[in-house]
Amino acid sequence: MKRKNELSLGEVLQLLKKKYGWGDKMMEVAAKNAWYRILGPVAQNHTINISYERQTLTIHLNSSVLREELWMYKEKLIKAINEEIGQEEIVVKNIVLL
Repeated sequence: MKRKNELSLGEVLQLLKKKYGWGDKMMEVAAKNAWYRILGPVAQNHTINISYERQTLTIHLNSSVLREELWMYKEKLIKAINEEIGQEEIVVKNIVLL
């Protein structure tokens, strides 16, 4: 039986994420990992930097050819990244390729 002020571990983690702003950082790490898992070694070899802010994943690439190819599949990439992360809410709404 739960006491009045007793919380589950999941509830405590949710409160900590909100209080300390860990949610965005956790989503950034999840989005970066999803990017590398989906695109594999090609992405690792040509990705210079990845940043995540306000549901936008910004990817700096050192290959203009790869950048153009990925740009054509941007919507599919967004869907694949969100599916790979597996959250109920949409984590990535936009990808910017630089």
